[in-house]
Amino acid sequence: MLKMRQTTKRFFTILITFAIIGMFLFTSANAFQILLNTNSSSYSSKDIVRFRVSIDLGPSERIRISNLSLEVNNQTDNLIKTCIFDSSGNHLSGCENMIITPINRLNFGYGYIYNEVIKDYGYGYQYGYNDFNGEVTYEIAWNISTENLTEGNYSSRVTLFSGARKYHSNWWVFSINYHDTENPQLSFLSPLENETIKVRNVTIALNVSDNVGLQRVWVNSLAWGAQEINYTEPFNISIPDGTHTVYAYAYDFSGNFNWTNVTFTVDAKDKIAPSLVIISPVDGLNYTTSLIDINIQASDENLDSVWYYVDGHTYPYTGIEQRNFTYGNHLLLAFANDTEGNTNSTGSRFFVDIPYCPDDDHDGYYAITQSCSNGTDCNDHNRNIYPGAQEVCNGIDDNCDLLVDNIPDAERPMCPMQLGVCSGSRATCSGTAGWT
Repeated sequence: MLKMRQTTKRFFTILITFAIIGMFLFTSANAFQILLNTNSSSYSSKDIVRFRVSIDLGPSERIRISNLSLEVNNQTDNLIKTCIFDSSGNHLSGCENMIITPINRLNFGYGYIYNEVIKDYGYGYQYGYNDFNGEVTYEIAWNISTENLTEGNYSSRVTLFSGARKYHSNWWVFSINYHDTENPQLSFLSPLENETIKVRNVTIALNVSDNVGLQRVWVNSLAWGAQEINYTEPFNISIPDGTHTVYAYAYDFSGNFNWTNVTFTVDAKDKIAPSLVIISPVDGLNYTTSLIDINIQASDENLDSVWYYVDGHTYPYTGIEQRNFTYGNHLLLAFANDTEGNTNSTGSRFFVDIPYCPDDDHDGYYAITQSCSNGTDCNDHNRNIYPGAQEVCNGIDDNCDLLVDNIPDAERPMCPMQLGVCSGSRATCSGTAGWT
């Protein structure tokens, strides 16, 4: 009986001893704390939420962290994001747009490590702090504007994985409020107020921004007919001379509105006349031929037309051409204007030293005379008669080929009567009487 009592007493002693050891094990396993908070309790769009994760170690506490995770839930407690990273702050998964900065890293401690549970020292490399206590701290910066979070309350917590066990921090609550009353910022980069612009191709450039986001930006002006133009980037537009005002408007996604305007002057009128040179006939030159090149060079950014005047007649100039001149002195005047109304002129005096060749009808062909070996005009009194003119039914040699009314059959008109034997018949040229 005594032996049984001693055995029972020993059993309870062992049981109590294990219970005490179990209490130490449990206490040691939960001696550290995981704390989570943020740098603010309320955020708006484009703010950065800065989470601070602190693992507060007790004296002689040692933990092995495989990784940590940050959970963020919306107000309906649906998980919207889980960021998992290791003890060195490296991203493992779900950490897009998050910057994790370990402030105090876990490191290796070397030496005798005292374990309060077993009341003994261990030896070797272990995770922990050399000074047996301290704090492992991480900062996690999250730009919430890139995540398109809705307004409302959010809860967050950190889970620490140590071996096969995991430990949770406190729940931390913060809110996001996108309510915005700030107007967009809007100003003109080009043109500037009261600026005078010397070109008509005007650059429209804005400096526009908003704390939430721009929904629409546009400009308009009477300078281009009051048409609204949506603005996304600088653009060029043609604006006439004069003083103009351009208006710019901006709405953000919260409905806030702003506008501005700029007044400027366009003075791009071209005040320089076209450059003009007579290449031929050469000024002051004596020509021994009656057929002379007319070569005029004119240039201008806004060139409109070129023409010349010689021997009492004005001719449009479109390119190099030849013209017959009679014996004697001549003056050729050339003119050019641009679309701005600027005009330039120049002249060339030259002498034609050939036997006298009259051109009384001024058709550009000399009369056939004994003194003019270059004469080809068979009728110098009718400017409709000259070499190469169209032959018509009139009893006259119109083209100076020594034939009268030599009109090809294919050009003769059809007879009015085309029945029977008259089918396909054509009229006959009867000289001055015309077609019969």
